[in-house]
Amino acid sequence: MKKLRVFWLIILTSVVFISCNNLTSYSKEGLVREKVKIPAPMEIVQEVAGKGFVKEDRTVLDVKLDLNKNFQDRKIIYTGEVSIEVKSCKDSISKIDDIVKRSGGFIADSKIWEQEKDRKAAELVIKVPSKNYDEVLVDLSTIGKVKSEQSNSNDITEEYVDLEARLANAKRMETRLVDLLEQKTTKLADMLAVEKELGRVREDIERFEGTKRYFDSLVSLSTITIYLSEPYKITSSVLDPLKTSLEDAGQLFMTSVASIITVLVVILPWLVILGFVAWFVVFIIRRSKRKKAAKKE
Repeated sequence: MKKLRVFWLIILTSVVFISCNNLTSYSKEGLVREKVKIPAPMEIVQEVAGKGFVKEDRTVLDVKLDLNKNFQDRKIIYTGEVSIEVKSCKDSISKIDDIVKRSGGFIADSKIWEQEKDRKAAELVIKVPSKNYDEVLVDLSTIGKVKSEQSNSNDITEEYVDLEARLANAKRMETRLVDLLEQKTTKLADMLAVEKELGRVREDIERFEGTKRYFDSLVSLSTITIYLSEPYKITSSVLDPLKTSLEDAGQLFMTSVASIITVLVVILPWLVILGFVAWFVVFIIRRSKRKKAAKKE
């Protein structure tokens, strides 16, 4: 009877643990965490240990303390934007590709378009190792005239440490539930209940591990968005304005001719019909006059 009470206490512990974990949500886009006061799982383990069912183990409780104490490297996500005026977007993209490859990164996205006649623009998104972030920004400034530059950093150390602790706690709870399933004295109904709780704990573990991998990728690779633009063409000859005027006049003349042809094509069928009707009317009138003249004679 005593063991049965302890067994149900373990099940209640699992339910409390799962519910508490669900109170903290991580948003991958905004990297926002809602802080909620959650009891340490070790307190529950100690309560069960006091009843003689399991041995006391401080490993779970010490996870977060050790992480806070030994976590020397800050988990920082770096992002940046830089706008550069270049002579040729095509040549500059090739130079950027070389810079990115030397740093150990890659071009995640790129596009180029024509803003005006003989004037192009481009946008690139590159991923580079965070340790080379500053070096890459310096190298990018050499390919043209930097019009603007912006850098941002987001420190997620606290979120990362908390996530590590929760992951360790979840794995510890998984081990205890597995040990409970292996006890042959457990009833079938109790085993099914434990398996259900074990499935929920493992879902939390998968979610924590997925978030951790996502954080690791954001921290290890910095994102830089690059905007390229070519300068406006400057008139270098006194004849260029005259040339431009002649080109505009020629273009206007061709447009006028095309418009006239279009109008003629549209009204030509109607002109043919009207001409035939006019000829028929004239023919009838002349015929009538000839008949009248013949009668008078």
